[in-house]
Amino acid sequence: MYSIGQVAEMFGLPISTLRYYDKEGILPFLERKESGHRMFSEQDLSMLRIIECLKCTGMSIKDIRQYAVWAQMGDSTLEQRYNLFLERREAVMAQI
Repeated sequence: MYSIGQVAEMFGLPISTLRYYDKEGILPFLERKESGHRMFSEQDLSMLRIIECLKCTGMSIKDIRQYAVWAQMGDSTLEQRYNLFLERREAVMAQI
């Protein structure tokens, strides 16, 4: 488990960004200590890597949140996630 400060340093992100992701439900599995401090697991780090990748493509927070919801639902949403990626790919290609 990693603290929010450790994760911020690992990813080069402000702590406020990680708090925002948590508040927006983009990091669905984030745990907290009894003290209320956020603790990040390897699964959270994997999701954060995906989030950062999607952000680099210009994907909106709304769409990233939808991706996170679908990811929580498991394999039954693979097609929806795939289609979201295809739509984003088309948007990026159009920008290029």
